[in-house]
Amino acid sequence: MRNFVYFEQRISFLNFEKENNKLMNLLIITPTIIILSILLAILWIWAIADVFSANFRKKKQRWWWFAGLMLIPVFGMIAYYIWSSKHKIRKSEYAAFFPEAYPDRSSKHLQIVYRDSGMGLRNGIGQVILPPKYPEVKLLGEKLASFSPQLAGQANRKFGLIHHSGEILLPAEFDDIQQVGDSIFIRLGEEVQQFDLDGVFLQIVSAMPG
Repeated sequence: MRNFVYFEQRISFLNFEKENNKLMNLLIITPTIIILSILLAILWIWAIADVFSANFRKKKQRWWWFAGLMLIPVFGMIAYYIWSSKHKIRKSEYAAFFPEAYPDRSSKHLQIVYRDSGMGLRNGIGQVILPPKYPEVKLLGEKLASFSPQLAGQANRKFGLIHHSGEILLPAEFDDIQQVGDSIFIRLGEEVQQFDLDGVFLQIVSAMPG
């Protein structure tokens, strides 16, 4: 009888010790999981914020990274921290890229910048949309700008049109682009088209104004 009681006590002690070990492991593991989860959440939020504040070399890269972070958060975040720097304009490059801006050549959405003898554009949140390598850049209203890769007076001079989002609406293949009042006139050969300041086509006209 004494042996049986001892056996029961021993089993109870072993069960208690086993449960106690489980509880201790749970008390150790649970805070660790919580801390790791909070850390991952902070890193994920920082990655999302960085996607929208960084200057990417190509506009589409921003949205590819954003999609990856939303669809596969953990793996997308790890990939972002490892590889995204290859797709960004480095701070050292940015400083060389935009040493100065023309304070009197800006609108709500665009600002003309320059480096040496080249001109370019950045948008309203400071992102590069046109590198400063063009002899001429002109603002056309609040949202559009024209640019030319040739100097004034140069033969066969061509013009392009860019939107403040960074989209090149027209490549630098057009013979003339001018703003007159609330309209933009674009000439290619003998054909002249009229647009409003949002880039919406209005009509074909017979000639450039003036």
